[in-house]
Amino acid sequence: MSGDVNPYRSDADVDYSDHYEDDILVPYYIGLQPEGFYEWGIYTVPQTQLDGESRHIPMGKGVGGGSLINGMVWNRGNQESFNAWNDVGNTGWGWNALLPYFEKVRLSSNLSHKSQIS
Repeated sequence: MSGDVNPYRSDADVDYSDHYEDDILVPYYIGLQPEGFYEWGIYTVPQTQLDGESRHIPMGKGVGGGSLINGMVWNRGNQESFNAWNDVGNTGWGWNALLPYFEKVRLSSNLSHKSQIS
């Protein structure tokens, strides 16, 4: 294979899917994955502001791109903040109105990955 990059090359035979490894599914491993683990291994050019050092730019290589390696974690805000939205005229955005949706998200995210794909 030559060093030339062909932007029209087909990757139809390449599997960019993750395989449900713990390094992807368990938030503990965020940032601990080995170099090249579902990412392209791209670095900046040396930066004069960093004493001539380059920095790694993690870019996801797989279905979902960066979402595969960025460790998306969220938590809902506090009750008072949501009630404040409702109090200033955003009817339906109070804690009690949104709580059923928060519960749906929490319950759906507790499914095992195997049941999600079967």
